[in-house]
Amino acid sequence: MVFVAFIILTLKFVNQIYFNMQDQILLTVTNVVDTVAQNHNALNYIKKFTQLTAENTSFEFWWDGFNIVIAVVALLFSVFTFLSQKNTSDNTTKLSQDTQRNLLLDLVRHLYRNLVVTFTLKRKLEDIEFKGYPSEEHLMKLKIPMENIHLESFYGNGKKYEVMHNLYLNLRNYNVEIDAVCKHLKDANINKEIKIRDIKTLIFKCSFLTERIMITIYGLWEQKRMSMNMANYNERVGDAMSRSKTVGAIKEKIIQVQGCGVAEGTDGKREFSTFKDKNNCYASFLFTTDADWEQFLSRLENDIAIELGQNKQGETKIQIIPVQ
Repeated sequence: MVFVAFIILTLKFVNQIYFNMQDQILLTVTNVVDTVAQNHNALNYIKKFTQLTAENTSFEFWWDGFNIVIAVVALLFSVFTFLSQKNTSDNTTKLSQDTQRNLLLDLVRHLYRNLVVTFTLKRKLEDIEFKGYPSEEHLMKLKIPMENIHLESFYGNGKKYEVMHNLYLNLRNYNVEIDAVCKHLKDANINKEIKIRDIKTLIFKCSFLTERIMITIYGLWEQKRMSMNMANYNERVGDAMSRSKTVGAIKEKIIQVQGCGVAEGTDGKREFSTFKDKNNCYASFLFTTDADWEQFLSRLENDIAIELGQNKQGETKIQIIPVQ
């Protein structure tokens, strides 16, 4: 488009020069007529310059027509470009709306694996009195891929955008906390209590963010009559969650990622009493019966035991580096 506009401006500039030359020629003709009016060769001069003027003006229709054609082509190009961009934008919005729910469900699986890894880190660090830190890759993998959150899909609805943006901020803060934990664990000057608090925060956030995702999915894709007013929004959605198909979808995603293998030598150690006492979403929304909760904890323990073991190459899955 810039190139076409440049051509049009150039043609208009040349055209203007042409009209200026035409004015000068006509002015010259007038002056010649005045000068040689009494000369016996006056008619010859008039004839000569009249012919010159005719020659220079014989292409006026072609030149103006060429400019019109260029302008029409540029206009049509602009219209087609606009329609194409609008169609692409509409399709992108529809695609984002249709896929955003599934992307959020995938984040639930990601958060469960984060829970397993964080519990594994907690045990390993406790064994050495927090005098070491895991390789940064293990913590960086916990981060939420923020590109999975498409806020632009909700620009047309202020209330829904507010709900989605609230989730976005919670997820972003989790990533910031992971950066802080990574920095603290490597610092010998940070005391043990702070490091323990950091790890507990990451454990809590896995459940907290799962709940936020459940509330968001329900609010944006399932609720029909509930007001989108943010005042007590989470509590109101939470009350309706037991009747939501979101619960079933989230539970299915977590079960799919649990029990991927069988840990050897699992000692049956349990450290989840505090985890349950927090009344987190795993116990309050997903695995509400005692039997479901015990099965969930058993699978969680098994997954942690696997992470505490070795990989296929016979190496420790999570290496702890001594703090210097």
